[in-house]
Amino acid sequence: MKEKFQSLQPVFSIDPEQFVIPQGEELRNKILALKKEKKVTLWVDTSASEVLHPFADAVFNTSDYPAMIEKFEEMPSLILILQTDRAVAERFYDHFLQKKNVIFLNADHSFTEEEILTKLYKALYYELPEEANRLDVEKMKTKISLSDIKIFAYHGVLEEERVIGTDYLVNIEIEADVRKATESDDINDTISYAEINNIVHEEMKIPSQLIEHVAGRIFRSVKSKFADIQYIKVSITKCSAPMQGENAGATICIEQRF
Repeated sequence: MKEKFQSLQPVFSIDPEQFVIPQGEELRNKILALKKEKKVTLWVDTSASEVLHPFADAVFNTSDYPAMIEKFEEMPSLILILQTDRAVAERFYDHFLQKKNVIFLNADHSFTEEEILTKLYKALYYELPEEANRLDVEKMKTKISLSDIKIFAYHGVLEEERVIGTDYLVNIEIEADVRKATESDDINDTISYAEINNIVHEEMKIPSQLIEHVAGRIFRSVKSKFADIQYIKVSITKCSAPMQGENAGATICIEQRF
């Protein structure tokens, strides 16, 4: 327990002694500036020192653990939790162990006002160097879309549709975690839209009675090829559907979030 709880404390990659810690009003202004610069959302528990409350975006009660977990899960920005209760800190830490955007800092009433603010300043300054500055990249929803892929194919319930053929428009939208590619510039770190395009063409070559079936094959093939995809949307439009009256086509759409 002791070893684990110690891991809740900030671990500085830079020796704090190399830097001069601001004092008084300058320290408070520096904290506010770092919060803004690193886009940190600061939540403070009610039992923490009141000196922290002016810097908090929200004050919460650790006794309402389930509700707080739910709220933290929904928050898109970086969270710096100042936690004073050891048992609750352990529960929060276990829940968010794999999340880089959650940092725990103990700041109870045994510390002086300046000591608490210094701990907060150091945590903001040293603990959150690149992770916070890259937060938008870490948390962004990356979408890859292929729009209006025009393909002549042979699908339909009527036999003549599978003989004469017609034009189809295929649209695909996917979401995946490709933040690594934003830094590496390596095709292996992203989802190749060229490969998705190839899948579309290959599946469209296979005649089916229903475009729902074609869309399902495309959907499954893309998901099978790229297992890390978080969301897929496939739509197919039959441009000349055999129906009465003028129409721009008949479209089906399937989508799923994983």
